[in-house]
Amino acid sequence: MSFILPLIYFLLANTTTVLITKKTFGKSLPLTLMISSLTLFFSQILFSTFLIGFIINLFLTIIPIIYIIVFKYKKKDLSNLKNNVFTKGLYTFILIYIAIFVFDYNRIFTVWDEYSHWGVMVKEMLRLDKFYSVSASTLMAHKDYPPIISLFELFYCKLIGNYKETYLIKALHLLSISFFIPSICEDEKKYKKITFAIKIGIFLLSIFLTFLLFDGHGIINTIYTDYILAIIVGYMIYIIITEKELTSNFTIITLSITSCFLLLTKQMGLPLYLMTIFIYCIENIIKEKLYKLKRIKKLNIAKTIKILIFLLVIPLLVWKLWNSYITDLNIKGQFELSDLNILELRDIITKNKGETYQQEVLKNYPKALVNSKITTSYIKLTYISSTILVIIILIVESIFMKDIIKKRKFIELIITLIIGSFGYAFVMFTLYMFSFEEIEGPILASFNRYMPTFILIGMSICLMIFFNYDTVKDKQTNKLKTCLILLFFLLLIQKPTNIKKLIPKVKKTPENLYEYHAKKISSKTENNAKIFLLSQNTEGDYQYAIKYYINPRTTNLSYFSLPTKDILNYEQYFKEYIYDYILEFDYLYIVDIDDKVKEKYDFFLKENNIEIGKLYKIINDKNEIKLKGIL
Repeated sequence: MSFILPLIYFLLANTTTVLITKKTFGKSLPLTLMISSLTLFFSQILFSTFLIGFIINLFLTIIPIIYIIVFKYKKKDLSNLKNNVFTKGLYTFILIYIAIFVFDYNRIFTVWDEYSHWGVMVKEMLRLDKFYSVSASTLMAHKDYPPIISLFELFYCKLIGNYKETYLIKALHLLSISFFIPSICEDEKKYKKITFAIKIGIFLLSIFLTFLLFDGHGIINTIYTDYILAIIVGYMIYIIITEKELTSNFTIITLSITSCFLLLTKQMGLPLYLMTIFIYCIENIIKEKLYKLKRIKKLNIAKTIKILIFLLVIPLLVWKLWNSYITDLNIKGQFELSDLNILELRDIITKNKGETYQQEVLKNYPKALVNSKITTSYIKLTYISSTILVIIILIVESIFMKDIIKKRKFIELIITLIIGSFGYAFVMFTLYMFSFEEIEGPILASFNRYMPTFILIGMSICLMIFFNYDTVKDKQTNKLKTCLILLFFLLLIQKPTNIKKLIPKVKKTPENLYEYHAKKISSKTENNAKIFLLSQNTEGDYQYAIKYYINPRTTNLSYFSLPTKDILNYEQYFKEYIYDYILEFDYLYIVDIDDKVKEKYDFFLKENNIEIGKLYKIINDKNEIKLKGIL
């Protein structure tokens, strides 16, 4: 059922979108996928439940059936529907859906943030029927993060009827790749089915291999949102440079919905959204020749108002809705715009003011832009050199595709990306300066994870253009050959360790240590229990990972590793700093412990059989903590 139910839903729901837009299956698909998430978002904002949005989404699957019944005698109407649905877009989607199902069949979480928040977000929304930001949520980190990608994963799980890590990963991969489908579907109508299937496989591999080039953190098979953020922006810009009617209802509505989706994907979505609006305005101004004063008088006021409402008012209103929501819950965002003080930044740069760590950021960041490698391939590229590479690729594409895409549009795109690369670098600079902690800021934490996002916007655009116009001068050129050349080159520059990431997970991964401990805790505690995990000599990863598996139980974020040196009186230290805190918890579970802890905290760990993997009930007995072992 986990295979067939989502597939049936997306096929039927997208047929509804085809009916409404009168566009082909492939062109309508991104809209359908985004609307499924946005419906849940507005359902929660307006009615404080996801149920209404879920029902609305399910209703979309009934419309094609009703339509066929009503118009069963009108062959022309059914013929138009058939021609728009049974297209290469449909077959592409089915092939990609099957490929992703196999590729992620038994895939599980592997990296830190999946356990600490991304996975918990979906779990909590399923449990509470509320956003993960509410006070009842057991999410311990990043309650301010925009929810739209997690909502799509939530919807995918709801369609199947339960939660699994593999469902979340499949959902994100399906959503990400689907943004490329419109560019693949602009091919000739006549094609050989076997050749077409091979081409889709090559396209899919090419997308993954391109993103692997910048996957220094190993997140391509995770539910991190960095890469889909880049793909969404690339998709928007691709529409702007390829659509002939930029002011048509379909184009404006598509860009409006995608803008809302982008702004609810990540905080960095705001500056990237502004970049897409910039290129849209430039293209419209040049296309309509509004730079000539005499044309301004003929400006269509109604059309201008429509564009402003759909491309500015609605997306920014949706962005404001989420920010107001978390503000009302008294949640402070990790990346607040109010934290980015430009005047203070000027003084730090020009007058050597600010904190010591901010001066370190000022010194380290420019060097990193030029010298720090952000690629994982044999070709070592920095942020600056990667940007130059994207520009070179676009210039090459403009030479070979000038008869299909106007050279002017390539120039607009290149100028936008150059300006955007400086803008993105500046925004990241201010974030490292003001929003990162004193430790993370100077070392430019996750630099080779955050900076490739902008490069992958350019790469996504290049791929979409190539998929759509992967020919040299003649449209009838053997496209399979050009695809194979691209794939061969991408394979040639990859390291073998990277290519291993593309191996499907058809075998079930053995249970990890987190799950082992979590099962023991879950079997002996209540759902609302609070567990104090003693995981000596760790950095707190157990607190988040075990908490993920025992959700909705909560765990401690402090004193998970007790100090064993530089303290004169350990009993006094315990009474002053730890005693009251540990009494907030119901149980103590020993994840890891050593002889030093047993020795220094003997007054607390009095039982002789204190050992790893054992659970103890915490009892407050006349101002003394006692531990009762649980079998």
